[in-house]
Amino acid sequence: MNTGKRFKTEKELIEDFINSGIVWGWFLQEIPVGIKVLEDILSLRHSREELEILRKKLGPFLRRIDLVCVEGIDRPPLKPRFHEWLRIREELRGHNVWIFEAKKVLNAEALGEILINEYLFRKDNPEINVVGKGIICGTKDVQGILIGEVCKAYEVKIFDKF
Repeated sequence: MNTGKRFKTEKELIEDFINSGIVWGWFLQEIPVGIKVLEDILSLRHSREELEILRKKLGPFLRRIDLVCVEGIDRPPLKPRFHEWLRIREELRGHNVWIFEAKKVLNAEALGEILINEYLFRKDNPEINVVGKGIICGTKDVQGILIGEVCKAYEVKIFDKF
């Protein structure tokens, strides 16, 4: 059934969410996570010198968080490159952040991704406080209503009206 309604792209959802003012702070997009886990695995097979070389090449192999909001910092949104993120995260020690996944429709994939990304972000950045996590979505279908109940159990906030 085609209702003629066009769903917003994930990029449009993120842009609209940032502009909504629901959450305020410094928005960082496509933040890499999984650095610590990969380094731990690689360190079992490589010397410290080799690990330093490999670290610079990890970027393409990492997961990405769609959006991170750093509370209390007022700067324009940024999509940092891998090496920029390594520098920025040092600056963010002690700060509070929200992490977000964006999907056109609330689904199990979005819930899985936000939970995985939160775990990896905490491993990579133990000095940065994750105070909230959410899924930005354009709509919810019947499955989304069920998934919404599971989101409540895992303290994942759903942002679908902004």
